[in-house]
Amino acid sequence: LALFVTALHIALWYGYWTMLNHPWRPVTPHDFFPWNVPLWYPTNYNGAQPPKNGEVYKPNSDNWTVPMMMWLFYPTLICCGVLAYKKIRRKHFELFYYSHHFGMMLYVGMLYHAQSSWYWTISGLLMWGFDKALRVWRSTARVTTLKVTTWEGPTHRVTELVLKCDRMRPFRAGQYAFVNIPAISTLQWHPFTISSSPTDGVFTFHIKCFGALQWSSQLYSIAREGAHTNTNNLLVRLDGPYGNPPDIYSYPWVILVAGGIGITPCHSIFKCMIDEAGYSENTPEHVRLVWIAPSSDMFELFKPTLEDVVGNPTHAGRFSVSLYATKDIPGGGGTPLTQSASSTRATAHVTPGRPDLAAELQPPAEGRGLVFVCGPSGLIEDAARIAYDYGLNFHSETFEL
Repeated sequence: LALFVTALHIALWYGYWTMLNHPWRPVTPHDFFPWNVPLWYPTNYNGAQPPKNGEVYKPNSDNWTVPMMMWLFYPTLICCGVLAYKKIRRKHFELFYYSHHFGMMLYVGMLYHAQSSWYWTISGLLMWGFDKALRVWRSTARVTTLKVTTWEGPTHRVTELVLKCDRMRPFRAGQYAFVNIPAISTLQWHPFTISSSPTDGVFTFHIKCFGALQWSSQLYSIAREGAHTNTNNLLVRLDGPYGNPPDIYSYPWVILVAGGIGITPCHSIFKCMIDEAGYSENTPEHVRLVWIAPSSDMFELFKPTLEDVVGNPTHAGRFSVSLYATKDIPGGGGTPLTQSASSTRATAHVTPGRPDLAAELQPPAEGRGLVFVCGPSGLIEDAARIAYDYGLNFHSETFEL
């Protein structure tokens, strides 16, 4: 919006300049080069006082800030406009993030260019400064690393962080927080959904590796190397929680649909509903979790929660789980999750292939419930179309930046 308003201001300024000074010649692209920008304001008068009736209007007062703003606008257009394009932002996030800060130079130049502009920008700059100061203060809270675990399968590598923060305010199921690990970078803060339930009393993150040189892969390497040492000494900083997930308690039933590592907010909500089912009267009467992953190995991430639903008879009819492994070889009836020899609990079954979303999103009870989806854009689009066809409430989250 700021770039659009600035471009509109430049266009109007050039139009007015042409009308007053060169009405016989239209503005050409050559005029937009910073070294060719005129030095005068159309609103500047030839003298200290505005012209009186009958006097000639001579707008020829020089102003060096006019070309200066053009020199600032073009780099800002590239840093905050072109580099914000999705394909560039996804592949080169650090380039997008740090170059975006160049936009502050436009505000600084604007204060020289139009001294009264602070009337219109001071409120926004104060809120931005307050937000930054609050984030810095939050990041100084003491964080204790309780556990660092790695999970590896044919289609995924995931690092599990279990943290405890004394000064962090309570979070709601489905919220996220920014994570900083100085051992990787003191400046990089990355947002990750909190995968634990608010009733757990800890902050758990399941961070999937994306690319060999990415921040997430460096964290995985540190966790693997620390498997033989004391990874609990890993220094972690947190900032959050953030996000505005839907009010699950206001719906009679909820269907949670997760694609791959998009399970993190769904698990947080699902486990919170299970933990509160015994003593809270506000939890939905029916909660269904549909988790679609490339391979069945990924379901091991939250195996205790899945087996608790299947093996606990008190959850029958209220909580249900459907697991699908898209790259597993189809066979009859599905395969169970791996189970230790000493375990006597029932195990959840995995169905190979993709689900019939239209069947999975069938309302389990009367009332206008909620369909909550987190995963790839294709899954979100398909689930949204079906949910709207059924006349259901729909909410989606994405792990793409």
